Amino acid sequence: MIEKENINPLSYQPPQIEWTEIKEKFDDIYFTLNEISQQLNKYWKQQPVTQNTGYH
Repeated sequence: MIEKENINPLSYQPPQIEWTEIKEKFDDIYFTLNEISQQLNKYWKQQPVTQNTGYH
């Protein structure tokens, strides 16, 4: 006889990626986006400010 505990629907299978892995990946992505953001801020601060009078 097959025990009931051994038959799990797919939705009850444990996740293949652990939460710690997900958090590590998220932290890596967040760090990278933060770096890009800082680089863009430096770039825009270095650009000369020009007034756009085309909309007046």
